[in-house]
Amino acid sequence: MHCAVVATGGKTVRFDKKTGAYQRTATEEFEKAMLGVAVATYRMASVAALGMAGSEPLNEDGERGAIVLTSSVAAQDGQVGQIGYASGKGAVNALVLPMARDLMDLGIRINAIMPGTFATPPMLQVKETNPEVFEGLGKAVPFPKRLGLPAEFGSMVLELARNSYMNGQCIRLDGAIRMPPK
Repeated sequence: MHCAVVATGGKTVRFDKKTGAYQRTATEEFEKAMLGVAVATYRMASVAALGMAGSEPLNEDGERGAIVLTSSVAAQDGQVGQIGYASGKGAVNALVLPMARDLMDLGIRINAIMPGTFATPPMLQVKETNPEVFEGLGKAVPFPKRLGLPAEFGSMVLELARNSYMNGQCIRLDGAIRMPPK
């Protein structure tokens, strides 16, 4: 199980009121997000696969292990200012199927979860500092009208580990939310 987050933000091009000119988000900021999400995810998944490759099969199918990655609904619903983050999470989704195919002969499965808005410790800090914003986030979820619970995320991880037929999938876990542009 791997979760990678680098929260770099910024619009591709924005107007800077201080300088009175348009500026672009620096390539280095985009690179930071890609390194912190996509490259870190590949690194962890490949190291895990290497460790699993020589192990004894766990079942009659020859399975040696399962890797679960964390993507985000931002991979599909990236919002204004999320160019680096959404691209990094999109790259996580893009590596799942080819990596599943790379690892099929070794009996290693790989899937990703794309969570929506979850009640994680950083999000619970928002509840403390800005309860109106926190409440609005929960109301934006179609059903149930609340943030996802860590136990629900954990349950999905367990199902992906237990279900030997799940391979090469990116699964939304989001209460049917579709993020608006802003």
